[in-house]
Amino acid sequence: MKNIITDIDEVVLDLHTAYIEFLNTENIKYDHDLIFENGFYKTNDELWNRFWGSGFASRIPLLPHADKVLKRLKTAGHKIFALTAPEESGRASRMTQLNRDFPNIFNEIIISQNPKGKLISEIIARHNLDAKNTYFVDDGPQNIAAGLTVPDIKIFWIRHNINKDFPPKSPRVTTVNNILEFESAIS
Repeated sequence: MKNIITDIDEVVLDLHTAYIEFLNTENIKYDHDLIFENGFYKTNDELWNRFWGSGFASRIPLLPHADKVLKRLKTAGHKIFALTAPEESGRASRMTQLNRDFPNIFNEIIISQNPKGKLISEIIARHNLDAKNTYFVDDGPQNIAAGLTVPDIKIFWIRHNINKDFPPKSPRVTTVNNILEFESAIS
C-alpha cells in the first residue's frame, strides 16, 4: 500500500481555466494584464480574494483523468491525502468541491498556507506513515522544494504550460505531465 499526498490545483483541478474565466468577467486580459513570476501569475490580493469568493471557485473543472485515477488508487487500497492552500474566502467552497467531486477518496484534506514540507511531515507523523512508501505530487516549484526537505519520500512534479520553464533541479524529483502519468509511474 502506498501513501499519496497530492496538491489540488493544477494536479487534479484546473484552477488556471477557472481563473481565466473569472478574469474575463472582470475585463482583465490574461496574456496582457497579468504578470508572471517563477511560472505562476501574480495577482493583487483583492482580485485573488474576489476570485476565491466567487462562484468560479466552487466549480473549478477537473483535470482529465483526475477523478478516475484517484478512484483507482483508492480502490487499490492506497491512502490519499489532499494538500491545498486557497485563500480563506475560498476554503469552504474548496472543501465542498473536493467532497462532491471526489467522494470518499481522501483520508484527510488539509487546507493550510503552511509550507508543504512541514505539512507532509505532519501527515506522516499523524497517520504513522512509512515515509519510504509515501509519494508527494505537486506542480509548484516552491512546493517541490519544500517536499525535498522531507527525507525518504518520493517526489513527482507535474509539468504543464505555466510552470514548464521552472523544473526542479533534483535527482529526487520525477517529472510527469499529468495525474495519469503519475499513476503509471508509481504502478
